[in-house]
Amino acid sequence: MPTKTPSTNPKSLDPHIAEELLRLIEVKGQSWVKRSLMRLYDVYECKNDTWAVRGKKRMGDAEPLYIVKYDKEKKKFKCTCQQAYKPYASSRRRACSHIGACLFYQIFF
Repeated sequence: MPTKTPSTNPKSLDPHIAEELLRLIEVKGQSWVKRSLMRLYDVYECKNDTWAVRGKKRMGDAEPLYIVKYDKEKKKFKCTCQQAYKPYASSRRRACSHIGACLFYQIFF
């Protein structure tokens, strides 16, 4: 698998993504940022505002893969770990570290 390297070329970043990331950093705190960044190299960009994030057992993930989608109309991110039938889904209502990893991915890659 090829190694990802951060981009040195600035790219246009959706202002809603930047705003959401700044808001979440303030609300969620340092632990959320750290966990999100630990997942950064496990993010794979798909198409149509969709990302796949590889699960990590050592971080408490039960699934091998999580799908994160951005709804442009609602301006919200959703992750498959937030589905109602999943354990602890209610505690991940706002933004899990899978979503955080995708937000950071948009900045660095």
